[in-house]
Amino acid sequence: MHPYYLHPQHLEELVRGSGIDLDLARLNFMSLQGRTSYEYLLISEHLPRTNTGMVKSGWLQRYAHIAEGGWWCSGLDPLNHWKVMEWGCFKPNQPRLNENGKLIKYEHPPSTPTRLFCLRVSLRIWQQVAQRYNLSVPDHVNIDRNGEAEGFWQWVMERNIPIIICEGVKKAAALLTQGYAALAIPGITSGYRVIKDNFGKVLTRQLIPDLAAFAITQRIFYICFDFETQPKQTTAVNNAISQLGFLFQEKNCPIQVIELPGMEKGVDDFIVAKGASAFETVYRQSVDLEVYLAQVKPYTELTTPATLTLNRRYLGEIPFPTSGLVGVKSAKGTGKTTTLQTVVNQAKSRNQPVLLITHRIQLGRFLCEKIGIHWGIKEDTRKFSPSPFLPLSPSSSLGLCIDSLWKLNSEDWRGAIIILDEVEQSLWHLLNSDTCKDKRVKILKVFQQIISTVLSTGGLVIAQDADLSDVALEYLQGLAGLQITPWVVVNQWKPQRGWDVTFYDSPNPTPLIHQLELDLITGHKCYVTTDSRTGRYSCETIERYLKERLERLQQQFPKTLVISSQTTNTPGHEAVDFVADLNQKVTDYSTVFVTPSLGTGISIDVPHFDRVYGIFQGVIPDSEARQALARVRDDVPRIVWCAKRGLGFIGSGSTNYRSLSYWYQENQKENLALLSPLYKVDVDLPLVYDPIHLRTWAKLSARVNASITLYRQSMKDGLIADGHQIHIRSNDVQKNIIRDLRLAFLATDPNDLGNRKRLILEIFKVQKDWSQSRKKAKEIDTKIREIKRQNQLAVATAVANSKDIDYVEYEQLLTKHSLTDEERNQIKKYILRQRYGIEVTPLLKLWDDKGYYSQLLTHYYLTHESEFLRRRDKQEWYQQLSSGEGKVFLPDLKTNTLKVEALRALGALQFLEPEREFTENDADLLLLKNITFQCSKHIKRVLGINLSQEKEYISPIKILNRLLNLLGLKLKRFNNEVYRIDHERLYDGRQKIFTIWNQRDELMLRNLKSIEFDIADNSSAMKLGEIQQKPSYAGYTQ
Repeated sequence: MHPYYLHPQHLEELVRGSGIDLDLARLNFMSLQGRTSYEYLLISEHLPRTNTGMVKSGWLQRYAHIAEGGWWCSGLDPLNHWKVMEWGCFKPNQPRLNENGKLIKYEHPPSTPTRLFCLRVSLRIWQQVAQRYNLSVPDHVNIDRNGEAEGFWQWVMERNIPIIICEGVKKAAALLTQGYAALAIPGITSGYRVIKDNFGKVLTRQLIPDLAAFAITQRIFYICFDFETQPKQTTAVNNAISQLGFLFQEKNCPIQVIELPGMEKGVDDFIVAKGASAFETVYRQSVDLEVYLAQVKPYTELTTPATLTLNRRYLGEIPFPTSGLVGVKSAKGTGKTTTLQTVVNQAKSRNQPVLLITHRIQLGRFLCEKIGIHWGIKEDTRKFSPSPFLPLSPSSSLGLCIDSLWKLNSEDWRGAIIILDEVEQSLWHLLNSDTCKDKRVKILKVFQQIISTVLSTGGLVIAQDADLSDVALEYLQGLAGLQITPWVVVNQWKPQRGWDVTFYDSPNPTPLIHQLELDLITGHKCYVTTDSRTGRYSCETIERYLKERLERLQQQFPKTLVISSQTTNTPGHEAVDFVADLNQKVTDYSTVFVTPSLGTGISIDVPHFDRVYGIFQGVIPDSEARQALARVRDDVPRIVWCAKRGLGFIGSGSTNYRSLSYWYQENQKENLALLSPLYKVDVDLPLVYDPIHLRTWAKLSARVNASITLYRQSMKDGLIADGHQIHIRSNDVQKNIIRDLRLAFLATDPNDLGNRKRLILEIFKVQKDWSQSRKKAKEIDTKIREIKRQNQLAVATAVANSKDIDYVEYEQLLTKHSLTDEERNQIKKYILRQRYGIEVTPLLKLWDDKGYYSQLLTHYYLTHESEFLRRRDKQEWYQQLSSGEGKVFLPDLKTNTLKVEALRALGALQFLEPEREFTENDADLLLLKNITFQCSKHIKRVLGINLSQEKEYISPIKILNRLLNLLGLKLKRFNNEVYRIDHERLYDGRQKIFTIWNQRDELMLRNLKSIEFDIADNSSAMKLGEIQQKPSYAGYTQ
């Protein structure tokens, strides 16, 4: 029946060792010996051969070990009508060693592209697969003379059956044995090809043709690679899953990741050891690719080998090299800044310049004072200099915020020491902050020149961070422009016990706020750190709530201080000079409320506070939140709440950096094509500034998105990894107590009246306490919401009532280092007036805070002359190219043509009739639903609407409502089946704004007929006409 002979040793390995069905093994595996092994393995036409066609002796000698025998496996060819594939896999009985001395367990035909294993199956295996997916086997399946049920994989393709991708043919066979449709690739990176140019630069990656043949029907793919424990292998597996998953996602195929729990390495080992039901459980627990990448926290690892490994409470003096790139990874509070003092003092003695670069002004001032160098640039040093750069003496040392780097001349820092403190956050600020946007390309250019100059002239770059990762070191290596091996010191010290952390696992922080209230009443000194200044659970809102609450209880409100970007830049406020004299001034306050403006690297070393509270809504990554909790160095209890899911996803929200980079590049390619449809545009080169910046931005963005996706879990895991003791407080605890008491009651003897009475009383007490705590939480939440509304209205009223200023006054205010509240309000009012063109009212300010401006712009450009929008987007390109000296940084581009044209293509205009009534069964709504499902990936990328997870139940009305939300509109139900556009939204005054914008645009177009923004055909660069003045379009403010 079976054509292949299997040696008993091989049969034992396959059937017993890997749990492969006997018939499946005999259909696909065969034992080879002697010259036959060469005939199966050395099949490539590219191998050197003699005149007679024999492979030359050198190759025969290299593969001499295969003559001792082994087993061979090959599958069916999806690209050649499912005929037997010549390519396959050979496992030798006596494997050879590679150049590193490791065994090569599996051999594949050399000089031959790797292929896919589509194994033959018996009818019984086919029936198992069909049963698993609730399908029937086709009638009249042909069984060949060897027992193969022909047509199985074609049936899998046609019925769109989910497929598991695994590494190694034995694993696919083991999964097929259990009724899973499984394909095997020979290695974790063998599912795709890397396409390079003549210089070795990676141009693109693409699925191998065999896999691409299966990825054409939005099929669900499961990736099931081996369980790994070594950091390097784990990183490699995660990268391979990320890349392979991204390529499948490009084909609109959903990706799930199966995580083997260990300790068995492969899925075949796992099934043999734990059983089929155990794998069934793991299979059902598989997670979406984005969630998986969030769980494994991509781009956070440091796998660069450590030159020096320590285990010290404090770093102390480190024997740094005198030149090169240095990385320092050491926990928070281990004296990283103090260690720098020795480096700086030695540099001063040699007259070697030192440049400290950081991302926050307050942090920079603090660090410079600590290590003994000057902070910032004195404006009078530039006043009489004809050079665009800051004039410096040969031994000048200073600290500077990243935003000001463009003022430096890289040549002034030859042989210098560059210190990048909190380098991970500093690089994120460099690549993503709004404050750098206007000069981002200039800043990136100067930063790259400084790093390259320093490292190529014998200087030293020190990058240090408690969370130092490969991303930062690889970025700096790339900027250097030369081969350089980082000198890395890793301090493995962790606190023996760490903090006692009470972690509130509740929907909102009201239980924590109640606990904070009780602590203040009892006289505890509290340090409260939050991730926002304004908002429902911000430091200002919570401080006001506590103040009102304690006054109502006739309790004295303790002396407090709010540290935020606003208070530290308000003349006369106590917070202005707080950081400069932190450890002396902090003891003047019983409670301090802080935002992220009190940056990382700053420490409160004096024992003063009794509690540290943390309230994090997910505005900052979990790593920054944990840094914020560590500002107080004293070992006092931490009480923490954070949101289950964070806020402010970057770009598409993907946790895969390749997907993020692709998202921006494709959007801008399509946007440019619409701006100039006669030209085929490629924005990769030369418009985009050095791709290393975009790639690093994408990795850091993916890291932020990963943190936001599972924010609470990431925070919890991070605290545990830092060595702290976590005590969970949640509603589940109360539920479990009540459940246990009830079970105890049911288990007691009915005659044991005393014990039963005690249990009943305990149940009632727990229920009463739980009810009271929920009531209290609801009261706090209601009051917090009220305070938030009051604060927002007060600010909106102050802005509306502030003095009107002109452009000159606006520009003058922007140059000031600190502003009064009135001056801030004047700036906000000026911006609102420029945006909307109408009188600024409190209501307009409140609407603007909720994103009204972008919604109105979309509505306006959708319903007005498209030339206005194209001109506006071309102006955006002009400004970016102008400030970037002919280059752009893609994430900074804010264009709308593609978004508006996508809405037009979906028929959004026809849905804006004010009196139209909509029902679920309207023909155009059903067509809209079909189009959005077919183009869900594109719609998500262009409009930011994700429909891919809701295909089974989302209604046409819901889809339409999602589209209308982009315009600031919504549907309102009039009866059970009929909807209309809400007139309160449609007639909210936007038509008056549109009229003003339209008049402004028409006037500008008449005045700018001679101005042309064109895009070159060959260079893909903007051809800018002679610009006499910068145009300003509807609602567009500089």
